[in-house]
Amino acid sequence: MDKRTKRLKQAIGRLLRPGPLKAPAGLPTCPAKSVKAFCEEPYFTVLAPWPDDGTFSSGDGYIQRIRDIDRHVFEGKRRVYIYNSPFWNCRKPGFYVPVPGEACYVIYNDKDPRQLEYAARLIRQSAGCYIHSVYRLLPCMMPEIIGETRPLFDLASVPCRKVIDLHGMVSAELKMLGEPETTVRLAEKAEAMAIRDADLCVAVTHHMIAEFEAKYRTAVPHSLVLPISIPPEEHRMEIAEKQKAFTKIVYCGGVQKWQRVEEMLDAVNQSKARNAEYAFYVNDGETFARMLAEKPVGKPITFGTKTGRDLKDALADADFGFLLRDDSPVNRVACPTKLTEYILNGIIPILDYEDIGDLKALGIRFVSLGSFLEGRLPDGAERPEIIRENLLAVGKMVNERERSLDELKSFMVN
Repeated sequence: MDKRTKRLKQAIGRLLRPGPLKAPAGLPTCPAKSVKAFCEEPYFTVLAPWPDDGTFSSGDGYIQRIRDIDRHVFEGKRRVYIYNSPFWNCRKPGFYVPVPGEACYVIYNDKDPRQLEYAARLIRQSAGCYIHSVYRLLPCMMPEIIGETRPLFDLASVPCRKVIDLHGMVSAELKMLGEPETTVRLAEKAEAMAIRDADLCVAVTHHMIAEFEAKYRTAVPHSLVLPISIPPEEHRMEIAEKQKAFTKIVYCGGVQKWQRVEEMLDAVNQSKARNAEYAFYVNDGETFARMLAEKPVGKPITFGTKTGRDLKDALADADFGFLLRDDSPVNRVACPTKLTEYILNGIIPILDYEDIGDLKALGIRFVSLGSFLEGRLPDGAERPEIIRENLLAVGKMVNERERSLDELKSFMVN
């Protein structure tokens, strides 16, 4: 084995590394022959974990997107979910029936040639294939790069209709996470194949399509922009001036390094904003408590973990919300759930980077981090107008989303 092949094998191993076995909790199993019988009638394949697989967090953005597409495009259709789980080291695939007579779920080990060929056969025989993220295509790249004769499929050879939902720019994400250059190049080859060979590319922002076209110096011939799921109209707040003695500034989200929570705490300490109180609603209270101990804040601040209705109630009287991002391809193509969550709750974003997805094109208004540090915040009379304009901007996303869902469903299953 030459050094190049060895490096590429290591790169693939990092992306598809096995871990402890995790079987989906709460899903009924079935024998392989049941899936075979199911596939004797026309069906669609979806390359993704089943959206209600209990081994995933229901709040994960990737899972939310999968659930959204399943409900609006595939519900009521015969479909097989196929997932190359890094936690599946078994000698045979796992077979589950989440919706009897309507949906099957196959988990396989893509490092086993027989299981990979089985998955490829299911895909080739389907009426259409919906692929959630370039991550699901990485097994396709192995024969092209390594030159092995394993029975892998490539996207161009799949005879059915193929849709790739990009979700994000995987190569840029891996680079941001510090993965080796060989791993990043592997993802780049998968991305190039996706935009070249898929019949339709789905993106969450127009900027995402533009970023892929610029990176790979080619036009994406058939694309569709489908913004993230947005709560129904009845969940939106009434626009009204909030009469309060204090201005409430919040953060809602995770505490990972890329969320830049420590920089938010620095900003709170440095800000000249008067009569402000702060609340951090995080998914890991223990980690945040350690951050706060290392960066004490000499201003009114509370924190905790809230979800669902409790979180909505907590955000109802907030005025501004932190959303700090670095200048990177990952953020230039993004459509942050947090941004729309803030806007739909009447919260004006505090940003230090404005080229996030289609933010500028939509006309979303915000407060710069510099203005926050100087204490220059919109007053109570100006805020309702900003909130109104931002809700109109989100309304544009809603309208585009409805049109795109109709077009996607017509293309994929009608």
